[in-house]
Amino acid sequence: SATAQAGQGILKSIDGGSTWTLVAGSTFARTAIGAIRVHPTNPNLAVAVMSRANSGRDGELFQGPYPPPFGVQRSTDGGVTWTLTLAGETTTIEVDPTNFNNQFTAISLPIGYGSYNQPAPTGVYHSTDGGQTWSLIPGPWSGMTVGRIVLALASSSPNTLYASIEGGDRHLLGLYRTDNAGAAAPSWIQVSTAGNWSTGGNNYVDYCGADCTGTHLIGVDPSDPNTVYAGGFSLWRCDQCGATPTWTDIDRKSTRLNS
Repeated sequence: SATAQAGQGILKSIDGGSTWTLVAGSTFARTAIGAIRVHPTNPNLAVAVMSRANSGRDGELFQGPYPPPFGVQRSTDGGVTWTLTLAGETTTIEVDPTNFNNQFTAISLPIGYGSYNQPAPTGVYHSTDGGQTWSLIPGPWSGMTVGRIVLALASSSPNTLYASIEGGDRHLLGLYRTDNAGAAAPSWIQVSTAGNWSTGGNNYVDYCGADCTGTHLIGVDPSDPNTVYAGGFSLWRCDQCGATPTWTDIDRKSTRLNS
């Protein structure tokens, strides 16, 4: 990812963090691990996502060579071995807390990172079998030049999925919401981000600030699918985050309304 360090693999503890063991070094060494998700009742079943790193050995700053393949990895033996189930660079994976089979990820590269090791088309993907197979789902961004894609699934309403997408100019292309994420072709709306994003004495064009490549994150309130947190140069909260959002800079306590 844009600010991650290349590492040696995954550290695993089975005693509450007292001791740790390095696992899957041959799979994850010299990559950036974006997220790991473990089945809530089966600790041997896990999924993880990986991409190139910004720095460290084989980091983007040193221009590789990069250690393929990247993508979504799945383990059924507690992380000892892993299987690549979707090839391409990704930093995001969302899992339905009520149904581990229901998962979402995105294949994407930050703008300026080139096309290295990107066999799967850029976009949002859905799995209904716990990350074994994936289907590309369409959205308003389909066919556009896009950079990094970040996803957030609403824990209290797993049909509600948000996608925050970097445009070709490194700024935000758009924040999108669907309330039927499990459909083959979900219905999306674009959440308004029009206006002046004033924070820290600077005026930005969106919550990413000057650069979605390096400062780009979103999350959903676990008890309210209409409350979203989005960050970049500051951290913002979106209330009624749909057709009529209200954005508040919760670092700076300034409020801006969208209509």
